[in-house]
Amino acid sequence: SGEYRPVGGSEVLTSDAWVVAATDGDLRARADDGTFLAPLLFRLAALRIDLPPLRARRDDIPRLLVRFLGEELDALGAASCLAPRPPTVLPWLGAAQVERLVAYPWPGNVRELRNVARALAVRYHAEAVVPDDALAGMLQGGSDEAPEPSSTPTSGVRRRKVPRAGLVEAL
Repeated sequence: SGEYRPVGGSEVLTSDAWVVAATDGDLRARADDGTFLAPLLFRLAALRIDLPPLRARRDDIPRLLVRFLGEELDALGAASCLAPRPPTVLPWLGAAQVERLVAYPWPGNVRELRNVARALAVRYHAEAVVPDDALAGMLQGGSDEAPEPSSTPTSGVRRRKVPRAGLVEAL
């Protein structure tokens, strides 16, 4: 009905507001064990959208990467880093680097991808090309190597090769 009464109040008010909430926890289990209010769970569950983790949506990684890099590079006045280049000029971020990012399991999900994009932009926006070893130390909280793709969940995941042309051209 859109009606509510503030806690401690007697007047009934109306609102057309929507509440958007997100969690990676199991609220049903928490409601069952009493650590989350069941009535609140049912109110929040009016429209539920389950979004799989980034590692299960590998096709989204290049698009999100371009979006995040674009935002970060634009803020630094270096949006031209992602501009198309002639075939004889190396792209700012190479295909092998993008492939490594697509294969990475992203334990920090989209937030971690955004942070990697921010770090790449801040560190290398003044460079003609991101160095081959630039991802060392950026992935998985600073480790130098990303886990092998075979160690990540892959059921139902389609893999695709990023063309040698580079990041923007691959999309």
